[in-house]
Amino acid sequence: MAVFNDADRFLWEVQLKDQRNKVFLPQIKFIFIELCTFADLFKEADDREALHCWLYIIKNMGDEQTLECPFDDPIYRDFFEQGKIEKLTTMEKEDYAKSIFDYQDVKDTIEFERDRAREEGRAEGETITKLAMAKGMLENGIDLNTIVSITGLSVEEIVK
Repeated sequence: MAVFNDADRFLWEVQLKDQRNKVFLPQIKFIFIELCTFADLFKEADDREALHCWLYIIKNMGDEQTLECPFDDPIYRDFFEQGKIEKLTTMEKEDYAKSIFDYQDVKDTIEFERDRAREEGRAEGETITKLAMAKGMLENGIDLNTIVSITGLSVEEIVK
């Protein structure tokens, strides 16, 4: 979305600093959104629906009751999911990251096995097709050596 390419026009992150200009409390950060400029960017893009969605999100992001995303667009769902993750404790985040890793590992294994099974299925289908062709050629009196050279099957496979 074009608006977030221009975030420096409406978004400020502010931290407290001491007299030596060092961040006083790194855990505390304030994020300010200049709503007028934020809204103007949507007007420039002529996307009022997106503006309403983001204003709803901004208004409700601190509300513990607002856990589910009421919008269909994946960008909003991802934002709500990320908000849920940010509310987790450090240990819960580590467990979550491990579960994501484990999930991806299982998913990759399943995809690998599915691809391997497809390849085996193709090869088996190819063999069955060649055997059917060889049977038809044999029934039509074609020489066994000719059938072997055309199909690539062995004599043993053909006469089985």
